[in-house]
Amino acid sequence: AGGSGGTPSAIEQPARYTIEFLPEYRLEVRADCNRAAGPWRTRDAAVKLGPFVVTRKTCAAASLSAEFLEGLEQARGWAVRDGALFLELPERRGDLRFEAVAAKP
Repeated sequence: AGGSGGTPSAIEQPARYTIEFLPEYRLEVRADCNRAAGPWRTRDAAVKLGPFVVTRKTCAAASLSAEFLEGLEQARGWAVRDGALFLELPERRGDLRFEAVAAKP
């Protein structure tokens, strides 16, 4: 997280916070110990993610699950820079940055 309007911060276990864009405009999310699914849409540089159906497991106290899901639903723009996907948060709060991983076989 972080970026254009916020102080960059790294997620200690990025594999626990992922998004996967699926056919038919569906999105699957891993948010620490929780999973979520919902729709996604883009129009030019604008993006709309969610609303999500979310499991409600109790994650560890240091979990960023709720903040991560909130950030995804608040994202308003997107861009690809240097091979990474940036989801732009409103009010100059920064970006969520995602690195690509190999597709599942």
